[in-house]
Amino acid sequence: MPIGDPEPEAEARRLYERAIELDPGYARAYAFLSYSISLEWFRDMNGTDGALDQALELAKKAVALDENDSDCQENLGWIYLLRHSHELAEHHYFKALELNRNRAPQMAALGVFYSFLGRPVEAMDYFKEAKLLDPFYGPTWYWRMVGIAHFVARQYDEAIATFSRSSSVPWVRAYLAVCYALTDQNDHAKRQTAEVVRLVPNFSLIRFAAKEPYKLSTDRQHLIDGMRKAGLPE
Repeated sequence: MPIGDPEPEAEARRLYERAIELDPGYARAYAFLSYSISLEWFRDMNGTDGALDQALELAKKAVALDENDSDCQENLGWIYLLRHSHELAEHHYFKALELNRNRAPQMAALGVFYSFLGRPVEAMDYFKEAKLLDPFYGPTWYWRMVGIAHFVARQYDEAIATFSRSSSVPWVRAYLAVCYALTDQNDHAKRQTAEVVRLVPNFSLIRFAAKEPYKLSTDRQHLIDGMRKAGLPE
């Protein structure tokens, strides 16, 4: 889940492309390439959506090659979520779950989905279920997304603690700036905002908020208001 480190992601993308060259029928290679391209789209602040269109085509190709692969189904759900096609996303997320109910990533993915639906209590249930399936499960994106669930629930202190367990990429720093601003920890908010702008000079809160796949306009506006309070650029 967003947002990866650009350098290893670029290397991974080359490997996925090479895998497809070697075996054009390898479904997971298309799914993983799709996911990698979706991260590239997420980082892009220039306002174009061509990369997301490409990611969707690759995700569909992966499922067409192997509809019984849970990773392929989950990735297609993720791409539909990014496109704000929540009903289609739900279909593929639950298809992935039907195919493999015993994998922590599948449960955590549903936590992500329900966070963006504006249903944080259910999201947290899925995140906890992922940990029950695998007590050692905890990729950096997991903590970012648990932080989102806390943010949606207006649990800002919990969100700060959780985001702080993730890597300090600009995406995480933007949410930290918001949570600090909303708890009137203004010095911390200013430091996080300054780092976001340093790392992403053309950062736009409007563009960023548009890319976060919230279903409820109230959740998106909540994020926008928080970013404005934190002093992030329009």
